[in-house]
Amino acid sequence: GIITADVSAGSHTLTKADTCNLFYMVYSGQGSTSSQPVDSSSQSDSSSASDPTPSVTYPTVTNIEYSSQYHQIRFTWSAVPGADKYGIAVYLAGKWRIQTQDLTTTTYTTPKNLTPGKTYQVAFAARVNGTWDTFNAIKNAVTVTVQ
Repeated sequence: GIITADVSAGSHTLTKADTCNLFYMVYSGQGSTSSQPVDSSSQSDSSSASDPTPSVTYPTVTNIEYSSQYHQIRFTWSAVPGADKYGIAVYLAGKWRIQTQDLTTTTYTTPKNLTPGKTYQVAFAARVNGTWDTFNAIKNAVTVTVQ
């Protein structure tokens, strides 16, 4: 949904959910959001068309499955255009620790026997043109609690 906040009478603290929606509002206001290739034969002049839409550089988690039998979690995320690798980091003991950075698919299953009752923050990053977007990975980390 669209977030509206009347800040004329004061202020509004943006939550993580707000900022994700705010990004999409700004994103959709940047011009065409079409990712379809431009057919140059339909152009009336010889200038090249460019798409001003910012490219997505980090994955978005689309599904989380939990196995109560094995106490493990399977994450699925959206593909990032141009990504050749995906990485996962977990926040442990006050630091982000890389679990893997060699994934070539958009799924990851944790090791078995995660501690029931323990909560984990998990960040997902993509490598595009040799660059990891760790800032947005951490900013969009998900929190899961083992049952």
